[in-house]
Amino acid sequence: MLQSQPSRLCRQYPAGCRREHPPLVHRDPGRVTTVIRLARLFKETALTVTAVVGAVCIAGFVANMFFGITLLVFRSGSMAPAIHTGALALAQQVPAADVHVGDVVSAHNAQGALITHRVVAIESAGGGTYAMTMRGDANDVADPTDYLVSSVDRIVWHIDDLGYLVPWAQQPFVVFLGGALVGAIVVSSVIRRSPRREPRDAGGPDTPANGSPSAVASRSRSLPAATTLLGVVVAVPLLATLLPPVRATYAAFTDTATASTSFRTLTEAQLRPVLDGCSVTADRLTVTWSDPTGAVPDRGYSVQSANSSAHIPADSSPYSWSTPLVADDLVTITAQHFASWSASIGVRVTTATDGSTTCSEV
Repeated sequence: MLQSQPSRLCRQYPAGCRREHPPLVHRDPGRVTTVIRLARLFKETALTVTAVVGAVCIAGFVANMFFGITLLVFRSGSMAPAIHTGALALAQQVPAADVHVGDVVSAHNAQGALITHRVVAIESAGGGTYAMTMRGDANDVADPTDYLVSSVDRIVWHIDDLGYLVPWAQQPFVVFLGGALVGAIVVSSVIRRSPRREPRDAGGPDTPANGSPSAVASRSRSLPAATTLLGVVVAVPLLATLLPPVRATYAAFTDTATASTSFRTLTEAQLRPVLDGCSVTADRLTVTWSDPTGAVPDRGYSVQSANSSAHIPADSSPYSWSTPLVADDLVTITAQHFASWSASIGVRVTTATDGSTTCSEV
């Protein structure tokens, strides 16, 4: 049986000919529409969240650079019920002179740990330095030692439990996975599927060449997707690095048995060494001193002159140090109280017009 051949009109204009198509499989249109809407909602929500996170990162970077804002995560709970363990706080660096009783501030203790407690007393120690007595809201007594500081981080805002999330979100693998997810969503939103073409007879007049306008348009549609993907992969990690540095702080509990008031009312003058005497003999200067009236420095004393220096342990009393005589020399004796506490006195060598040399405290 002879098969009918396509007419000459069909060979010249194949798009106008009827073709046999496989039977269509009918789907529930309502279900398909719901899936499409949910997919679009998910993409739009993810893109919105990404934009918000980016704006927060940029705002945090600006706040840290120009206003001294940092993030603090509370690792303990002695500031409860005001601030609980796991809270995230914004802290701003301020001069100690601007701090008032009742403020919640962060300062380093003698062991170097960052402690965030409420200020219950403050006293000037001179030279822009202040001695602060702090206590956690959940503690019955104040911290064992005062904090001698010139500036502190004052808490300006906090929210409970968010501190568990932020450090985790800044982990490299989380940033990478978030960037990859957002990149995939953006690309899927940008790429537009090309309209489905009917197959053409080879060599037909409607077959586009590689340089035809339709082929160029097809290739150009892939450029926004590639550009967007590259931008997202680069931008998301960069935005994550713009967040202010997150530091752990402790609202430490204080045991009544270890609490002490020995440092609470000390001024800088009471932390300085006491000069007992200085003498000039031949070509040497000798200075002697004793412990401060307020407390013995745990880390001893450092002595510095124009051409020499030394460290004197705290258990070497009575203290004495000798150095070659230098005209108009200044010897500085510093009592080192813990890592961040220090107070100094100076001994000045003076040469008179008659050539005699004397020394005195300055």
